[in-house]
Amino acid sequence: AGTAGLDATKARELAGRLELRAKSQDEIDARAAYLDLLGVEAGERVLDVGCGTGVVTRDIAGRVGPTGRAIGIDQSPQFVAIAGELAQAAGLGGRVEFREGSALHLPFPGGTFDVAVAVTVLSHTPG
Repeated sequence: AGTAGLDATKARELAGRLELRAKSQDEIDARAAYLDLLGVEAGERVLDVGCGTGVVTRDIAGRVGPTGRAIGIDQSPQFVAIAGELAQAAGLGGRVEFREGSALHLPFPGGTFDVAVAVTVLSHTPG
């Protein structure tokens, strides 16, 4: 099924649920621990594959600071648009970018990123 074909209304409904879940302290702590283990640092370029609404991408943007870049890629054009809106609202517009694309065919040359993450996308990727 996937999220690529969601219409705007369904995408916004799902995004609302995802964003609400992301605000729980357990989720916040889990993301922080995950990014701590990866050692994401200021100035790095980080790719978030299957970024959805950009929850993790926004956390990454906070860590890479003004000299770094967090780029999220997702198959859903609706989620890419929503992720961009949420990043702008959070004041992260200059540190973050969202693109539509496939986890199976990334539109970036090798060596573009210091770190790549795929937090929940693997359960949505065909084998």
